[in-house]
Amino acid sequence: MIPMNDSLTRWLHLVTAAVQGDLAAQAALHATATLSTPAEWQQWFTQYLPGVTGPGVDGPGVDAWAENWWRLTGVVPRVRYLALENENQRLQEQVAAAEATNALLRSQLLASAPAMQAGKGMQSMLDEMVKAQSQWLEAWRAQSGGEDK
Repeated sequence: MIPMNDSLTRWLHLVTAAVQGDLAAQAALHATATLSTPAEWQQWFTQYLPGVTGPGVDGPGVDAWAENWWRLTGVVPRVRYLALENENQRLQEQVAAAEATNALLRSQLLASAPAMQAGKGMQSMLDEMVKAQSQWLEAWRAQSGGEDK
């Protein structure tokens, strides 16, 4: 394995060559956008930076390493882009379904408003009837001297 400083130097030479227009170096950097597995990364290192190794193929930090790499280079791999696009589409469909359900419930609520008004009217009429009967009973008791026979 090549020491870290030499690995970094070789990486920077590759980036410099790409910036200066070297088509092979540009192709090497462009190829990183299609890598999605540790094995693919290891193959890339073997092809473009022989002797330099990437993260271990089975190491637990492989995903974090790839994420940091993509963030550093400003590249969103096609695999990640498609996964995010599918997730976005799924969420948009859920939002549309929720909005449709909300609209249906609102229309049902508005349709039941006259029935609710009728129910409230009936309840107030019953409340007034009970109140009138209570007043009549109290008046009748008062006139009869408070005796219940």
